[in-house]
Amino acid sequence: APYTEEEMQTLNIPLEKRDYCAHYFRAMMLCTQQYWPSQYAYCEPERHAWDQCEIKNKIDDAKEYERELRLRRRRLRKEEVAAKLNSTEKEISNNEE
Repeated sequence: APYTEEEMQTLNIPLEKRDYCAHYFRAMMLCTQQYWPSQYAYCEPERHAWDQCEIKNKIDDAKEYERELRLRRRRLRKEEVAAKLNSTEKEISNNEE
């Protein structure tokens, strides 16, 4: 499970690695320390899990950004249509008087 900010600070995880995948990073670092200097032979599963988590995290961030962008554009379009409708209604009411 992902760590809290306090846990990451206690475990001395670098600031740039403190994200959703920090628990995979920690597992990889423990493996690296245990199997040094042959960590490349023994720690491939941990590195792969961390890499996959980082990739998924970046994809999810991109999807969230695109979703927020679409929602913002949609809101702006609706506001624009509402503004045009209000101005049209005002013109009609002014013409009736």
